[in-house]
Amino acid sequence: LGRVEGRTGPPVLGGSAAIIKYPVNEDPVIVFDVGVMYDVAQLLPLATDFIFFHECAHIRYDTSDEFYTNCRAVVDMYDAGHLDQKQFFLIEKYHHSMSRLPIKYGGAGFVFWEKTKRCLRKINHPLVSHDM
Repeated sequence: LGRVEGRTGPPVLGGSAAIIKYPVNEDPVIVFDVGVMYDVAQLLPLATDFIFFHECAHIRYDTSDEFYTNCRAVVDMYDAGHLDQKQFFLIEKYHHSMSRLPIKYGGAGFVFWEKTKRCLRKINHPLVSHDM
């Protein structure tokens, strides 16, 4: 992302920041839309890391469930030392800024995030322990 000077054209992945390709007999490949990721980085650089962890969680936990994937991305970032309470709040604000999302993400960013937090509460994650 450091060499990108901004979006040079329309989104190449239909507006998604990333997709996963599953080549036959090969490891999965995460494909990022550099323009979308650039735009995200301008809003909140931490969000690009979160998107990376989110996509990795799809692969690591073999799931297409976006809410569970988001939950696991939070857990994995936290466990890796890349997410503290303040950063968690920033990621929450980032999600809330997305007013409309496809139905598989709950239709809106605040719904996506609330379902993510519901999953985190179920596992008693420390980032939501004050949230009860």
